Amino acid sequence: MLRASFLYLSHRRGLQRFVTRQRLTASLAYRFVAGDHLDDAVRVVSDVNRRGWSASLDHLGENVSEEKAARAAADDYLAAFERIAAERLNANVSVKLTQLGLDISPDLCRELLTGILQRAQQLDNFVRVDMEGSAYTQRTLDLVLALHALRNEVMCAVRRGHIADHAREHANLV
Repeated sequence: MLRASFLYLSHRRGLQRFVTRQRLTASLAYRFVAGDHLDDAVRVVSDVNRRGWSASLDHLGENVSEEKAARAAADDYLAAFERIAAERLNANVSVKLTQLGLDISPDLCRELLTGILQRAQQLDNFVRVDMEGSAYTQRTLDLVLALHALRNEVMCAVRRGHIADHAREHANLV
C-alpha cells in the first residue's frame, strides 16, 4: 500500500518539484536520491566510493508511454555508463524495463536493453534490471533470461515476493 502510494506520487511532476524545493521534504528525499542530474549522482557516488562502497545508479522514472521517452531513457543510461567509466567509479547502472518501453513494445525494450548491455560490456561493467511489480514479473524474467544467455553482464534485482511463484522455473536466478 505504501509502495503504491509512493509510486503514484512519484509520477506527479508538480509534487516532485514541491518536495525537492522544500527544506524538510528535500532533506528526506535526498537521503534516497543522489540528485536531479547525472553530475549530482557522480558526486555522491565518488563520496560513496571513498568510503569503500560501490553504487548502482538508477534513472528515476518508469512506465513511459512514448517511444521517444524510452529512447531518451536509454540515452541517459548510456551517459551514466560513460561517466562511470570516465570518472573510474565503482558503480553500475540499474534499469527499469518499463522505462525502456516494455509497455509500448517488447521488441523496442529488448533493442534498447541490448544496446545498453553491449556498451556496459565494452566498458567492463554490468546492468541490473529492476523488478518493478508483479504484473511485470514474467516478462522481466523472460527478457532477462534470454539476454543473460547471450551476455553475462545482465543481472535481475528480484524481490522475494515477486519470484515466489516463479522460483521452480527460474532457480538459476535465486
